[in-house]
Amino acid sequence: MEKLGRLESVEVRSVWSDEHRDFTPWLFENGEVLSEALGLDIELTAREHPVGGYSLDLYGRDLTNDCVLIVENQLEQSDHTHLGQVLTYAGGTDASTIIWVAPRFRQEHLAAVDWINDRTDEDTRLFAVEIGVRRIGDSQPAPFLDVVGKPNDWHKEVRASTRSAVSDTGAAYLRFWESYIEQVRESHPEWRAQDPTPRNYNNHFLPVRGSSLGPTFADRKRVGIRMWIGTGDHGVNREVFDLLYDHRSDFEEVLSGEMVWDNREERRACDIGVYISGSIRDEDRFSEFLDWFISAEETFRSVVSKIDIPEHLTR
Repeated sequence: MEKLGRLESVEVRSVWSDEHRDFTPWLFENGEVLSEALGLDIELTAREHPVGGYSLDLYGRDLTNDCVLIVENQLEQSDHTHLGQVLTYAGGTDASTIIWVAPRFRQEHLAAVDWINDRTDEDTRLFAVEIGVRRIGDSQPAPFLDVVGKPNDWHKEVRASTRSAVSDTGAAYLRFWESYIEQVRESHPEWRAQDPTPRNYNNHFLPVRGSSLGPTFADRKRVGIRMWIGTGDHGVNREVFDLLYDHRSDFEEVLSGEMVWDNREERRACDIGVYISGSIRDEDRFSEFLDWFISAEETFRSVVSKIDIPEHLTR
């Protein structure tokens, strides 16, 4: 029998000696470790994001739930100061997915996480995640994340959302996205399509800072391809938006449908979309929608790829 090694814990400070200089930048560059731990498709878009007179560690998007995501981290046991910061930053960013990372959580702070999850609506979710480091013998140390606080039945709800729907409309979305995602993953795996859910959209990766792109059943009269721009900084959002708007004629020349350009002056995001008539109720047109979604997104991406986007606006 081959000799087995022993898994050993490593002090986190021996890997990341300083939270702001070492750990926050590492987590920003390795957001997939949070994605895997939480079972969410997340995108981190900004570090040290300003909230009033304070700085939030990490800001981004929860692509699974199409909402703002924030991360507050520390390299010591959880404390009251960081709990207060988590709530302050959530209010200042209107975040729906909130992640608090620490090596260890005190029981009273886990109780507070549970209390918040129990008393907020279903669109708000707070996670407590313990960060550890492991190694075997002299091997390279590896991060280990353990979700110790989460909404009630979180994993059960995530699985259930892909199998069932609360309404006939939700069931129709599931039927459509199952066919759509199967085709996208075969022809365009680089788009990183989400798993099917009973929602009206499916967002994909886009190599433009703070942006995602994907099909949507926008309302009862329109379906479309929508680009969402949300870096957490309205000035940067407008810079991306204006850059693309300068090429408006290039988009409108090749895309079939009605183009909508919305800079959302009063909100934290901008969006661009192209739409045709249709609805999730038009099941006899699902095959048509499937072909149009993929063709329109291919065309949209082709135009974006020809635009000279400054390095600071790319991922």
